[in-house]
Amino acid sequence: MIYNRGTIGSYQAWADQVGDDSWTFDNLLPYFSRGIKFSPPNTKLRAANASVPAEANPDAFNATGGPLQVSYPNFAQVFASYIDGAMRESGIPEQQGFSSGSLLGRQHAPLTISYPEQERSSSEVSYLRAALRSGRDNLKVHTHTLAKRVLFDDGKTATGVQVESSAYGNANVYTLTAQEYNITVLVHRPGVGTDMQDHLDFGPVWYTNLEDGVGADSDPATRGPIEEEYRVNRTGQLTNAGVDYIGWETLPEPYRSSLSKNAIEDLAQFPADWPELEYEITGASLAGTDPSKRYGTIITIPVSPLSRGWVNITSADTNDLPLVNPNQLSHPTDRELAVQAFKRARSFFDTQAMKPILIKEYMPGANVTSDEQILDYIMASSYQNWHASCTCRMGKVSDPLAVVNSRAQVIGVKGLRVVDASSFRLLPPGHPQSTVYVMAEKIAEHIMATA
Repeated sequence: MIYNRGTIGSYQAWADQVGDDSWTFDNLLPYFSRGIKFSPPNTKLRAANASVPAEANPDAFNATGGPLQVSYPNFAQVFASYIDGAMRESGIPEQQGFSSGSLLGRQHAPLTISYPEQERSSSEVSYLRAALRSGRDNLKVHTHTLAKRVLFDDGKTATGVQVESSAYGNANVYTLTAQEYNITVLVHRPGVGTDMQDHLDFGPVWYTNLEDGVGADSDPATRGPIEEEYRVNRTGQLTNAGVDYIGWETLPEPYRSSLSKNAIEDLAQFPADWPELEYEITGASLAGTDPSKRYGTIITIPVSPLSRGWVNITSADTNDLPLVNPNQLSHPTDRELAVQAFKRARSFFDTQAMKPILIKEYMPGANVTSDEQILDYIMASSYQNWHASCTCRMGKVSDPLAVVNSRAQVIGVKGLRVVDASSFRLLPPGHPQSTVYVMAEKIAEHIMATA
């Protein structure tokens, strides 16, 4: 639910790699802003130390845009205010906002939530429902329906999609022919299913003495009043998604000096404004099960991954689940950076700002100190950030691994596009929902212009 846009440099890299300047940040900004209805935080309900400055670029949002809503929860995590002090003490500057092409710094994060309802603004709630309410006659939604294959004519033009629908009692099985799983190959694009990029989450967890941490909404002793406050007033802790404060930086000294020469060279390939690390702040635990206890977690996310995964089919039938291997931490630089990133995140707890609320380290524990122990902990406790992308990546037609061109058209056939995170050229730093939405806005305009 965190809403941020990538950096100016990351979209410039995208534009350069696909050979199309329409993908630069400045050229994407109108598409970013027009799909968003932005509401500033409610300063009467949020604590004074949870104030948020206006976005750096006044064109970042459009007050009359939409249908997606972006705003801030009416309740800011108390734990975040202590982390704010810890990051300030550790040299991370304040960032004015995360939607104007710059990320390095710390700040409360906007979320895709509606205002004043304080409910999640998903693609279904926003775009789909808006389209259904519009009365348009060129949209029909088929529920409980599985796509089986795209149908092409002799000229390699997509003419329809073959589906299987349980909603109408039609569970026919269709047979496809040729290749390993008897699927006819119209165009050989070996990049399909490769180059999978994602972000990995891990980090230190502490017990804290805060009474109103995120865990309070699952504690039977305190849950009832919290639920009632949200139901009646749309205030209190349940307006908060659990992560509402983030920080970004490149790995600083002394941790950077612990990286190998190869790792330093690998990381130097990213644009200068591309952060290497993101920190998501939450009062929840990565694995805590005792609702009577309160936690503080710095979810640590390396956002310059070099490991690449893949997605492979297991049969010609889309009912059969594919094999998915994110393959994270397979690259040695990713492992090195993860260990040093963990140490950096742990150091925030060793600041004067944090001392009033800390009890003891819960995960992995103060006895886990060596690089080998830390890496073992990361390997055992980390999890995907659900940012999987790039398996049908965008690129120049001359790129043998590109699947779609810069207009998201599948290379080698007609009438077929892929418009989602799989067709990203690269995974920008942070949370990709903004890039998915901007891609949809941009490609939709192109389709309408050429219809």
